Amino acid sequence: MRFFWRRTLRSGLQASAASAQPVENVSVSANNWGGASQMVAELSKEMETELGELNTSELREQKDATKARLRERSEVFFNSRINRGTHAPWNCSSETSQLAHVASICAQAVYLLPALPMDSAWSFKSVLSMGANLSGDMKATELYWAHPKAGRSVLVVAVRGSASLVDWVVNSNTQEADASDFVNTSILYGSPARTAPPLCAHRGFLNSARTLAVKLATAINAELMRAPGNVKLLFTGHSAGGAVASTLYAHFLTHLNKYSWSTLTFELSCITFGAPPIFTSDINSILQPYLDKILQGPALALITEGDPIPRMDNNHAQVLIGFLLPYDAASPPITPGGNSTRTSETSKPNPIVKKLVPSPLHGIGDIIVMADANSDSNGPLDLRLHQLGKEDLDGYLFANFFAHKMFVYKDLVAQVAAGNFNQEDLPMQIE
Repeated sequence: MRFFWRRTLRSGLQASAASAQPVENVSVSANNWGGASQMVAELSKEMETELGELNTSELREQKDATKARLRERSEVFFNSRINRGTHAPWNCSSETSQLAHVASICAQAVYLLPALPMDSAWSFKSVLSMGANLSGDMKATELYWAHPKAGRSVLVVAVRGSASLVDWVVNSNTQEADASDFVNTSILYGSPARTAPPLCAHRGFLNSARTLAVKLATAINAELMRAPGNVKLLFTGHSAGGAVASTLYAHFLTHLNKYSWSTLTFELSCITFGAPPIFTSDINSILQPYLDKILQGPALALITEGDPIPRMDNNHAQVLIGFLLPYDAASPPITPGGNSTRTSETSKPNPIVKKLVPSPLHGIGDIIVMADANSDSNGPLDLRLHQLGKEDLDGYLFANFFAHKMFVYKDLVAQVAAGNFNQEDLPMQIE
């Protein structure tokens, strides 16, 4: 099957199997919570003009020279694409793939309101609709019932993401806020909670989650009471919506007693698409003791290869901004080792690795990268799934904003749901 977006999404570079590569040294600030940097402030207006708005509901390919230049100037580095020789294929069960499919449908649907999600195998009903407010402390959010032709129904909390690429550059510099009251860590450290190390989060995402939690709690509780024992509760969202959705997931999971959910039987899951990191501590280890007390569904952070948003923090943003700085036409572009060759569909990857500062921020869920192993944009999709650790993701220079679009995620997840992935590596696991 050929996808119309693949020619733009693909770089034409093939990942090398080499295990050791030279490293290009860079000097960047390690301070990711110091407020908006002067560089970002000065360039944000220019980037907004050049990059334009990221309209993830738009289902047609757009030519964007600036985004293409950013992608091409980064892809001369070896670590701009997944090293498939390093990461083993990740197998996905049929049940998990179907849940991810529902998540992708709903995560895209919130960009297309008031239209309901649509899929031939599922019927959808809107239970609660909340629009974004002008103050920016609440993102548009929908509560859906998703009913399959056979199997358990899914109650879906879908949070809409942001619309502007430059939002991510500015957001990457937003100061931290204390999240210790919103995500209860006392189960690990005992009471009182003040004995626990402070848990901080991105202020904007946290404030949005706080506002939404108050409005969602009553509605979710009512729906779970009406359909006890055989349902799934799923939090999902794309981009910033995924960050807020995962924060809500962490909040409700660590406050089951507060919302009287501990007496209900349901499976809890969180599946996000291209979500940025948010917490200053590894929230996954904090959540595990709570997950052991309930029916645990998958927690997945799905990433399209090249999408920079899940890796975004102040340091990474400044690296990407550096690729957009103008240079003398007679001088070589920003490429390693003085190589003046621009990337193209026929170029070979440079063996130089772009050294990056590890992100101090963490997300929620297992990191799963969806990558097309076929470098020929006219050839068939060869979808591979790889599970990465955070330290693995920190080492990749992802700068392909075309890969961040929600419809790209939805198309790839549909292929996963159909079993069209890792075709030569692993069979589909049947549950």
